[in-house]
Order: sequence, then structure tokens, then C-alpha cells
Amino acid sequence: MPLGIARLNTLSLKTTHAAILGSVAQSTRTSGAKPITLTDNAHISTDQAKFGATSVELDGTNDAVDVPHADLNIGSGDFTIEFFYYPTDLSTVHGRYFFDTGSGSSGRLNGYFNSSSQFVIRSGNTELLKASHGMSTGQWYHLAINRSSGTLRFYRDGTSLASVSNSTNFIASDYRIGVYLGGGGFGTVGYIDEFRHSSTARYSGSSFTVPTSAFVGDEDTELLLHFDGSNGDTTTTDDGPRAQSEWSNGGFTQTSSGVFNNALQLNAGGSHAYVNILPGGFEFDDDQTITLEFRFKISDGGTSNKTTKLFSTSSLGSDGFPTSSNQLTLHTYSNGNLYFTHDGSETNLGSADTSFHHIAMQYDGSGSFHLWLDGTHKISASHSISATTNLFFGNRQSGEGTNSGTNTIDEIRVSSVNRYTHSSSNITVPSSAFTNDDDTIALFHMESTTQTDDNS
Repeated sequence: MPLGIARLNTLSLKTTHAAILGSVAQSTRTSGAKPITLTDNAHISTDQAKFGATSVELDGTNDAVDVPHADLNIGSGDFTIEFFYYPTDLSTVHGRYFFDTGSGSSGRLNGYFNSSSQFVIRSGNTELLKASHGMSTGQWYHLAINRSSGTLRFYRDGTSLASVSNSTNFIASDYRIGVYLGGGGFGTVGYIDEFRHSSTARYSGSSFTVPTSAFVGDEDTELLLHFDGSNGDTTTTDDGPRAQSEWSNGGFTQTSSGVFNNALQLNAGGSHAYVNILPGGFEFDDDQTITLEFRFKISDGGTSNKTTKLFSTSSLGSDGFPTSSNQLTLHTYSNGNLYFTHDGSETNLGSADTSFHHIAMQYDGSGSFHLWLDGTHKISASHSISATTNLFFGNRQSGEGTNSGTNTIDEIRVSSVNRYTHSSSNITVPSSAFTNDDDTIALFHMESTTQTDDNS
């Protein structure tokens, strides 16, 4: 089954401008899902995990996580490098390195703890700051190196242990986690989980609240390693930055008569469009916690609008309905009513009038399903569906009778959480256009035929 929604890989990202930091242009990632190699004896392990079921295990010799480095220059601006660390051996002769960004001295940044039980942040051979690490074996710690407005800080578990004024132009000629790049190993012993490199200062001041869930990629994420996989794996995946879903238009035209501003409509007998919600490993599946909601309108309604397909988890390219398969379909019949099909059964949702309606479909990650129409609870079920990478929106296909009407779609949002209480209670329908947050997988406001995902 696919990885959790919060842990997305990336296939596409809307291009943004690179920020110029000092003399180095800090790159904005234009593609993700980069393969990451675990070298020597480094491997994915189920023995320990901060979030999820796995982490990377390092033995302190030459074990390392090799990171593609070309777009990971820090420059002289703000940044954050953070991760969770579970030490199993804190003894050292020289040092145990958490990360190192090059083998030279100019612009190189690394972090380690030394034989005096101190954290040390160093540029080349110059120590920038250090402080007693205060760690013990056998427990998880959150460690963060952060530069905010010219102040470099080191945090352990949300508390600043040391700070210094700094504007060094850091350049990554190489980038490895868990080892010293100058030879000799001097590597970390233990487990690392949730390693994130950001082009912004995530934290500032003397303290902050440590994240309590797995990191989510966003436009400031340059590298995100969840270290997911199977026990013993020697590769993993860069899951940052936030992936962008795609809208494949397929015949919809723009209308100004949306719920909020514009919307898209499709004439009867036309084709269909779809949202590609597989930006890098995510499937619409019953084993995911997920909420899908959108607005729709059938312009002529009534008996003339028979066998109208508005939405399906399978293609709308044929006349048949998936009444005997584990698909989801929203459609009408000649009696003028709206129906929802799942697991070969149909639920009558009532009259398919010509008003805009809000529909919400929600899985809890274990097959439990709820559906609401205009805030009224309509369906409770426990069923499976066939995992899909696309969500289809459209109208009746050719051969299903004559109809001059149109279907209109507005405000599509896919979320990685249950937006509404997962029960048979009614819900309050949002009274404004959907907004983006960390739990948003895909967001389309349907303002034009060339839709872009506003999940950014």
C-alpha cells in the first residue's frame, strides 16, 4: 500500500523564483522524489522510529546517507537543518558527525558532538558555536541548527543551547548525513528519523515547541527524509518539497457563475476531466485518512438529465456505471434524483436540482466511510475501493440520451485528515472558498481551464 499521506514524494512542483542569498542563489526545487542512497552498512530499520515504523540506522564507521547536493546551497540567509536522533553510543575519541556539506574548508557547514560531550557547529575548520549536548542513550531527541536574521542557533528539544551572530556563505560541495567527509568516518551511532533541510528559519528565539508529527513538505522545504521503507532497505526517497497535483482539463470551459468567482462546466455528451492526485506516491485509497469535497451543479436537472455522471474514481469514458465493483460514483437517473454508488449498491441522495451543492466524502484510514450532502449525513459504510491515482469529473457520455444541460464543478479539495467529525452527525458546510494548509493534498479553485493546484 502507499505511504501515509503526510509523507508524500514529489513528481511536480510549480516553479518559483530562486532567492538570492549572499553571493549564492538558493535554489527552489523544481523536482523531487530524488533517490537517496544509504552507503556502507546504513539501512532502513524497524528497530526504532520517531514517526511511522522505520528510521535509518547508522553504525558510526562509514555509514552515511548520500544526498544529491546541487540544489542544497544555503547561502548567507536563513535556513534550518533539523532531525530526530536516537543515540545508542555516545562515546567518541574525536567526534561523531550528524551531517557534513563538503570536504573543503570554504563555505563548508557541519555539525557533530566531540569527546567533551559538546555539540559543535563548524564552518570548515572554524568552530562557530558549541554547547554541552546533555544527551543519554536510548531516547529520541530533536536537534536543530537554525539561522534567523543573522543569528545562528543550536537547539536541543526546542531549547537554544548556544547562539552566535553569523552570515557565512555556506556552500554544499557535497552533502552527507551521519558521517565526516574528511575521512576517518567519525560517524553517528544510532538512529535518525525525519531529517529536514529548509530555506527558511523555522524557529527563532530561545525556545520553541518541538513538532509532534512527521514533517510535511512546503515551498521552503529543500530536503525531507522520512526514512520510510522496508527493514534492510539501502535506498530511500527525498519527499520534499510539497508536491503539486495536476488538472487534466479534457473539455471543461470557464464560467463566471461559480460558487466563489469562476467555475468550470462541461456540456452533456462531452468528455471528462480529472485531478491527478498522484504527485509522487499517493493514491486515493481506503487505507488513507482522507477527505474529498467539492461543489457541483446540474444546470437543467430533472428527468431530462438521466444517467448523468458527475464524479467517479474510475474513468467516465464509458456508458456503464461501476455498480458491481469497488468504485465510487456520483450520478443521476431519469427520475431526477442524485445517487451515490459504492460496492455495487446505490444510495438515493435526493433531488438533483439546479442549485450548487457541497459534497464531502471521508475515509478514516481503516475503511470506514462517511458522505455528506450540503452538510446532511447521507452514508455510513465500511468498504474498500480500488486505489486510484485520478479523480474524474464530467458529464454524461455519448449514447446515454439527449441532453442540452451542463455540469458545473467548483472548489475541489483533497485533504490528508478528516476535516469533519468522522461520525453520522451533520456537518457545517464551509461558507467561503477553501484555503490551503499543511493537511491539503490538492486544491483547485476552478478559476480557469488551465487550472493549477493551489496547494503550495
